[in-house]
Amino acid sequence: SRLFPFYFAYTVASLENSDSPESLENYCGDLLEGKALPSNLLPSQSLPEFQLYRPVDETTQALIERYIQNLVLGKQLLSGGPFVSRLLMLSVSVAVLLFYLQARTNGGSRAPVHDDHVWCFHLVETCILSHTDVLASLFAHFESELDSN
Repeated sequence: SRLFPFYFAYTVASLENSDSPESLENYCGDLLEGKALPSNLLPSQSLPEFQLYRPVDETTQALIERYIQNLVLGKQLLSGGPFVSRLLMLSVSVAVLLFYLQARTNGGSRAPVHDDHVWCFHLVETCILSHTDVLASLFAHFESELDSN
């Protein structure tokens, strides 16, 4: 779907421009156009190429699998908003986690270490899955559009 890259880019733009909402749309557009952008969250670093990344090592793969399993078994996806929007938020969160893991490992030139994983999981848990009124409403809007069709 062409919508997923937009939600992914909008989420990254929201994280990178939390202090400057007026810059959010331009940043989102620049990401989607493939422009090289500096990161506000990772000082003195540029963001990697905007694309979906896969886990590059077994540790990252296992951590993501366990993370998703805990969210599903812990029933966190069942509370806090419509179910479809929560699933979309989870999938965007994993995409964002892998995107920033790519950034923290200098474009994948080195293997991720514990601190990289901790930083990326902390980012998605605190800024996407639990404390985002703007993103939650964006994902809920997606679900309402599905209901109306």
